[in-house]
Amino acid sequence: MGEEQMNSAIALCASLASGNLEGPRSGGQALREGGAVRNALLAADLAGRGHVGGETVLEGEAGFYHAYAGNNEGRLTYSFTGDTKTSLDKITEGLGEEWL
Repeated sequence: MGEEQMNSAIALCASLASGNLEGPRSGGQALREGGAVRNALLAADLAGRGHVGGETVLEGEAGFYHAYAGNNEGRLTYSFTGDTKTSLDKITEGLGEEWL
């Protein structure tokens, strides 16, 4: 998968992301993980077939960061452990080398 297809696959994954922690907390079954795997495979297949994802789907004004972190500047409003600051460089470190 080339760089543009990888960008599209990541963008499509972000677009397909859903769920939060409240369902299992209130007695529901957690389907997030299985859905995430299914959606990742779907996104990779779609990107491989030429379906284009948005260029700024992670960091854009209405992107993944803003939806799930409360802002698009890498400041996390919550962290289970560790830092409450991140960056695209940190997230994509090793992509294509460690994470194939």
